[in-house]
Amino acid sequence: ITDITETRAALETLLSILITFSVLIGVALIWVFYVFLGRIKHKLDKSRDDLLAEIERRGMVEQVLQERSWELGERVKELTCLHGLAQVTEDPDKTMPEVFREVVELIPPAWQYPEITCARLVIDGREFATENFRPTLWKQTTAITVSNRVAGSLEIYYLKERPEADKGPFLQEELGLIETLATKIGVYVERRRQEEQLRKLSAAVNQSANMICITNPEGIVEHVNHQFCLSTGYLSGEIIGQKPTMFTSEQKDEGFYRSLWETVATGEVWSGSIRLQRKDGKLFWARTTASPLFDNRGDIVNYLIVAEDITSELLAQQKLAESDKLAAIGTLAAGVAHEFKNYLAGIMGHASFALGELDDVDALEVARKALDQVVQLSESANKVAMSLLTYSRADTEKLLEEELTDIVNNSIALIEKEFKNHSIELVIRLEEVPRVIVSTGKIQQLLLNLLINAQHAIGSDGVISVLLNRTGEHARLVVADTGKGIPQENLSRVFDPFFSTKGVWGKDKVAGTGMGLSICRNIAREHGGDLTVESVVGVGTTFTLLLPIKTTASLSGRLANQPRYARIMVFSTDHTLAASLGNKAEDSGTEIVPVDSVAGITRDLSDIADLVVLDANFAGKAELYRMSEVCRSFNVPFVVVNRLQFGDGLGDLLSSAETSFDKVPPLGILSGSDAVPAVSADG
Repeated sequence: ITDITETRAALETLLSILITFSVLIGVALIWVFYVFLGRIKHKLDKSRDDLLAEIERRGMVEQVLQERSWELGERVKELTCLHGLAQVTEDPDKTMPEVFREVVELIPPAWQYPEITCARLVIDGREFATENFRPTLWKQTTAITVSNRVAGSLEIYYLKERPEADKGPFLQEELGLIETLATKIGVYVERRRQEEQLRKLSAAVNQSANMICITNPEGIVEHVNHQFCLSTGYLSGEIIGQKPTMFTSEQKDEGFYRSLWETVATGEVWSGSIRLQRKDGKLFWARTTASPLFDNRGDIVNYLIVAEDITSELLAQQKLAESDKLAAIGTLAAGVAHEFKNYLAGIMGHASFALGELDDVDALEVARKALDQVVQLSESANKVAMSLLTYSRADTEKLLEEELTDIVNNSIALIEKEFKNHSIELVIRLEEVPRVIVSTGKIQQLLLNLLINAQHAIGSDGVISVLLNRTGEHARLVVADTGKGIPQENLSRVFDPFFSTKGVWGKDKVAGTGMGLSICRNIAREHGGDLTVESVVGVGTTFTLLLPIKTTASLSGRLANQPRYARIMVFSTDHTLAASLGNKAEDSGTEIVPVDSVAGITRDLSDIADLVVLDANFAGKAELYRMSEVCRSFNVPFVVVNRLQFGDGLGDLLSSAETSFDKVPPLGILSGSDAVPAVSADG
């Protein structure tokens, strides 16, 4: 029993322990389960929160994606508009109005509300608008600038009100787009204008009546126009890549062309006359201007050569000078005929009187007196005839010491009767001046031209004054009239060739060639003087001729004062001229160098000659001018002999020569070793 009791107690105790342990295990399990459930709940809450956050984030992302997608769509519309603008403006076949019409149609689809968007483009006063264009309150506009000048505007309108955005109903991006469009349109307009300007310039160059050649800085031809090809006979492909010297008739004259290129290489302009050679070998003269072309930095990038064929002009000027003189002779003919009629009437009257008195006792004395009158009248008639003959035969004139008073009186005698017929009073005041060295015929031609012009300016009932005096080292001859005067805008042009205030050029009934005064000034300058004009409309005109006072001791001009010339080049096709001077040069130590063409000069001219003698009688006018250019390019002086070969046609050449001679002077005069002798009657 005790054992049972103890066993029972032990079992109860064990049971109690088991129960307690079970309770503890249960509690522990419950706690563990609670903790596990708590963690699960935490994770579930966290997962729920994460899921909600993800859902929220994805919603935001989707919204952002939608916004970005919308913005991308807007940018695509903008890029489409700009791409369309680029395509339209790059089409060379479209005109500017066609481009602008297409541009305005590209604009509405690029805006936020294309269905209610309209646009208008205004450029240089012309409008280009969409079909639905209508100005409203909701607009944006910007200026279009071309070459830093406002040339128009671009306007965008909404036809209906829309919610406020960045600026009114318009987006900030749309504000930038309209500015971009305006800028690109301005650039396009400027480019098209430049292209049009270049097209016109290219057309002007290619269609110019002048020869135009463009070379690179090395002188290689890059472009020639159509006239250049016509004048030279070459195709453009034959010229491009060559040097312009391929056209010159004197390929060996390197010094002249070196001087030309050195001038333009320094940035200066060269002008002169050059004889060129066509492909077929024919020669022609061209008035040429060569000038450099610069880039924005001031560096020379090209050379421009512009030339004009003046061969016909040179011949025409010579013919016009001759025709001008013939016209003056025709004007004088009536007056001379009237004078002759008076003289012949006097001669016939006195001769008849002498014949009628032969039977009288004192017939011999009466006849002698009558015949004396006949002789005097004949001398007067001869004087008038010789004055006209002297004037009409200027090609045989000599440079002689002359009395200007005699030239003036003889000239007036030819036209005085014409003045009286037009009731023109002639006032003459001639003072004593030293004798001058002149060509009588040419000075007479100059004076008669001025007197005839004065008569034409007056018409009738006026006064012509002729004054001769000395001023310093010059003789001054003044011809003034009380005509209507020359307008100020024409005064500076009266000496220009082919300019006239008469006939078809002006309002006078008397026709004019426009060469008279040009020839007069050339004559004055040929003599080392000048001719000037002053005029007041309604008062009259005054021409002043200044001629240097020279004696025979100074006939050779500057040549007499120059040092002795040891090497004289004779430029002539007459080889006997050089041979003749050469025979006389043996004892004087002077070397004579004969040359018959510019092409024969193969070295620097200053290395082989101290003086060049140009023979106008044989070398030919064009060749003379060519040789004179060579002389000037090497600073070698030149003189002209046999200068009457071309009459008045050498005025500009003679003015630049050291001096000129009617014939070939003695060698001592040319070399400077002898004093200049008095001029003989035959020049």
